[in-house]
Amino acid sequence: MQLQKLSSNVNRGANRSVRNIITGLCALAGLIALGLILFYTVQNNSERVQLYSSQIDSKMSQKIAFIDAVALGVPVGASEDEYYTYVDMMAGLYDDVSAVYVCVEQDDVVYKDGIMTYMSGGWLPEDDFIVTDRAWYSGASGIDDVFVTEPYVDEQTGNICITLSKAIVRDGDVVGVAGLDMYMDDLVTLIEGSYDGGNYVFLTTEEGTILTHPDEELALSVEKSMTVAEALGGKYEKVCQKPLSTKLIWDYTGGLKFAVSNPAAATGWNVVAVITLSGVFAVFVITVILAVVLCLVLGRVVRHQLTNRIGPMFAPLEELAANVGRISEGQLDYSFPVDEQSREINALSVALNDTMEGLRHYRGQDQPACVKRFD
Repeated sequence: MQLQKLSSNVNRGANRSVRNIITGLCALAGLIALGLILFYTVQNNSERVQLYSSQIDSKMSQKIAFIDAVALGVPVGASEDEYYTYVDMMAGLYDDVSAVYVCVEQDDVVYKDGIMTYMSGGWLPEDDFIVTDRAWYSGASGIDDVFVTEPYVDEQTGNICITLSKAIVRDGDVVGVAGLDMYMDDLVTLIEGSYDGGNYVFLTTEEGTILTHPDEELALSVEKSMTVAEALGGKYEKVCQKPLSTKLIWDYTGGLKFAVSNPAAATGWNVVAVITLSGVFAVFVITVILAVVLCLVLGRVVRHQLTNRIGPMFAPLEELAANVGRISEGQLDYSFPVDEQSREINALSVALNDTMEGLRHYRGQDQPACVKRFD
């Protein structure tokens, strides 16, 4: 009876230990799964923002190469008609280019700076127009590269526009500037197409002005502009400080989200991708449920295996305990079975059998003397 109780206690203890081990392993698996989910979520978000950056770079690199070619092909010293023909031809090459203009030095102009501006569509500036005061002109005339202005909103169309300009250089001297006005409709449509519930991508300038955003209060408009330093108490600014560094932010929608940014090489504009954590938690909950189910199934299987193994292990001991009393009763014709699976029980059985054999031998020697005395 005591051995049966011991067997039951050992069985319960073994089951408890195995259950604790399985629970720990399942918990560890859950934590590893969460880590992997977070890693791949961050990785996918980083790849997403890099994809948008590369698309913007591709678009803008095309226009940068275009204005470079426009400046190189300006027929300096041409007639007025030739200039207008040139800018009209160039403006017609791209649908998103709203205007192309060439500004060159001329001696017979009425403008104080001595620069004549030829713009596609035949636009003629007023007599007091001073083109050299324009940021796109002064910016391009002082550098060798293409100058890109900060985006602005066209008051007539409401579209976001930018100006690209390049110095016209002949024989090492700057003789004017070529420029183009470009609508950003395609880029805005590209970015706005990312709005997916709590997930979205938005675009900022190199100076931090927010161009596109699902929240109209933050997006650039004719009436206002917002910078990343001003929006959400500067949370976006921290995201933009280090490329491809994921930050956890409290979003304008009122929830925790992952945010990562990456600058477009051609313009320095920042693409910021924001992704909700709800998908991460959903996958984690499913993983935890699967881990719990697996833990229960494994626990049941292990308990069944332990019961089938521990029970037979105590069976030889129970048989030894049940028959060891034969010795005190003088029943020496019994032989204890030898269990080859356990060295300890085997040794005990052999010792008991040797004891029985010794007692039988001893009783065999004493038996004749006793018989003679009773006779």
